[in-house]
Amino acid sequence: PGQVHYYTNLSRETLTEQNAFGQLTYQGHYHHGLSLRAAAKSNWSHTDYRDPLYQGGLRDAAYWQREHYVTASLLCVPSDHWSVDYAADYIFNSLNSSLPTDRRPQRHTVLQTAAGKWHNGRFTITARLLHSLYLNRSERGDAAQNISHLSPSASTSVRLLRHHDLYARVSYKDIFRAPTFTESYFFHYGSTNLVPENTRQWNLGLTWQAKGRYSVTADAYVGEVRDKIVAVPVNMFIWRTINMGRVRVAGLDVVASAVQPVGHGHTLLGSVNYSLQHATNRTNSESPYYGNQLAYTPEHSGAALVAWENPWVNMSLHANGASARYATTEHYDGTHINGYIELSASVYRTFRFGRHSIEARVDLRNILDTQYEIVRLYPMPGRSFVCMVRWNI
Repeated sequence: PGQVHYYTNLSRETLTEQNAFGQLTYQGHYHHGLSLRAAAKSNWSHTDYRDPLYQGGLRDAAYWQREHYVTASLLCVPSDHWSVDYAADYIFNSLNSSLPTDRRPQRHTVLQTAAGKWHNGRFTITARLLHSLYLNRSERGDAAQNISHLSPSASTSVRLLRHHDLYARVSYKDIFRAPTFTESYFFHYGSTNLVPENTRQWNLGLTWQAKGRYSVTADAYVGEVRDKIVAVPVNMFIWRTINMGRVRVAGLDVVASAVQPVGHGHTLLGSVNYSLQHATNRTNSESPYYGNQLAYTPEHSGAALVAWENPWVNMSLHANGASARYATTEHYDGTHINGYIELSASVYRTFRFGRHSIEARVDLRNILDTQYEIVRLYPMPGRSFVCMVRWNI
């Protein structure tokens, strides 16, 4: 629908997307604890954005992207306590567009991972080393930089009580993320000057399960991010992407779920999750924006679900929401976005015919017709219906 401004609702923005892909997976198990998994995928996508009313800006921007991907992993389990794994991925990306700025870039990506795990019933220790290699080139103009990086990670888990499923875990990750093709080359959105994002994160968590029907998981984490890649929308298609020098992220994730039979063929299900994420700018302590929450990052978010499954028609009620955010990291006046809670309901049933099944589902979304925004000035749809039929062969 385009942006909502005072005094006018005139908009002629359109966005058309097309996508086609095919994939193949193979998995085999051999003697002496060896197993192999391999997969291949080819993907083609076309995006066409038009805005004839945008003065001095994009009137027509069409992009064609191609990705070819192959992966293979070999797992060896020499004993009941040890397992080791090696995996390798190769990805080829290419892009061209209708714009005069088209560089016709290409990227070769090679990812290799070696991992090992040891466990003895109460203790589990896992270590992993990832090597990432990105080779970039373009037929016209400058390409993004080539990148090579080693990313180690390690975790340990311990069962605290011998006869109860209560686990504690600690982990450390060196997380590396290269700019995507879109972030590097889309006009207005991307920049070949973007550098990779590096994160060092520590995590402490607890998991409890009872009778196979109830579970609670809680994780607290803190991370230091260098050169974080941040994208802020100008409109729904044109975004601006930059590196932010340093960011500190501290948070808490809690997930609880329950499955309770209440009679023959009747089951009540419930789940709730909550996230606290304090992601703040730590680039320059003398800046007036130091310590501000990052753009479009709510401090509080969560969701809840209650469902009744029965022999006739299943029903569920679910809600999700987020706290207030800002559309800029600088928190300028007028960029505040209110928080929201959206309530939806579903009815669904699965009909089985031997090995085949048909699932019919109707969703009523945003029951209370809540008016809210995820991207500033772009209101989300009000109350709506979605009907779906899925045939599993």
